[in-house]
Amino acid sequence: MSSEFLSSIMARGLHNGGLANSLVGEPAVSWDDLLARAEKFILIEESRRIKSIHQKPGHRENLEKVLIKRRREEDYKRKPDYYNPLKVTRAEALVVAEKSGIIKWPPKMRENEERQKSRKYCSFHQDRGHETEECVHLRKELERLIELGQLPEELYHSVKASRKHDPVERGLAVSPPGNWSGNRVIHLIEGAGYGGNSRTS
Repeated sequence: MSSEFLSSIMARGLHNGGLANSLVGEPAVSWDDLLARAEKFILIEESRRIKSIHQKPGHRENLEKVLIKRRREEDYKRKPDYYNPLKVTRAEALVVAEKSGIIKWPPKMRENEERQKSRKYCSFHQDRGHETEECVHLRKELERLIELGQLPEELYHSVKASRKHDPVERGLAVSPPGNWSGNRVIHLIEGAGYGGNSRTS
């Protein structure tokens, strides 16, 4: 696929503005050029957004919320493809890990009046705002202990062990026919309408 074709597809999918105008005016010469230009415009947009936050009243609180949200998004991106399911509740696993001295406790949460009014309590954070069983940080910490082999095996079902029975994991999956070349085709549909404009609806 030519870089001009990719540039035109990308420009059509973007809102009118900096990157779309740039791609229409001067198509990217390569895939790397396209990615570099997109990254440049992302950085420009983020810096504009941060400047606008600084100019609003209460900008520190707004900036803090943006940074917290971004950290959470990064945490979710880093989560593993799977978690080993527990045979016990997270609270029970936490008690065992605490008694063994293997748990890595999270930093103290900032004071928050709204959170203090909550009836929900998390034993891992030792604070209010969410239940122990809902705690994403505890789930990640327990998974870390499982991966390190520190959490007793009787507390969880090993996903790795169950994958041994999976024919794909064991290399026993059915192979494609002998005349299969391995070439793949990507079909693009361009100019499709939205909102029931198709002839079949």
